[in-house]
Amino acid sequence: MINTYTSECGTVTMTDGRRLIINIPEDMFTSPGYLSSISLRINTEALGTINNMLNRLSKLVNKIDFETINNLLFQPTVFLDILTFLEEVHEFMGRIGLYMYEHFQVEISRWIDDEVEGWNYLQIKVILLGGGMNEISRRGIDKFMLLKSLVSIATQILPQQLRREVVVLVE
Repeated sequence: MINTYTSECGTVTMTDGRRLIINIPEDMFTSPGYLSSISLRINTEALGTINNMLNRLSKLVNKIDFETINNLLFQPTVFLDILTFLEEVHEFMGRIGLYMYEHFQVEISRWIDDEVEGWNYLQIKVILLGGGMNEISRRGIDKFMLLKSLVSIATQILPQQLRREVVVLVE
């Protein structure tokens, strides 16, 4: 039995009780060409897990590179480690009185060095907004102290191999 459901997110076709085919439209992520006309076969439990991970990520990050997310989806343990790290970053920032949208924003992308073949890293960038700069200055903290704290959190949370593949920045 084949059931089809069409929504603003695309067309979802259930081919049997265990598999879904998801056709995502070209403009789904406001990135022309991304995932255009690609069909994904995912069981419903995996789809729920992916949806949960993406929902968690959307609450922790302001700007994201969709190619990077695509790569993370193929590495679920890395994705979960990054989510845990981002949650700890938000908790730490809250403890020092900084809040997303008001004082800072977070971006995830892939840093690629064009001069060195194969050299690329997952980049997590914390960008201090005007209110954030004022708040850390008022507390006697500078960007380098903040970066040192975020790197310390990464050292405690991320596995050693993953730490070698992640760049943490504060702007």
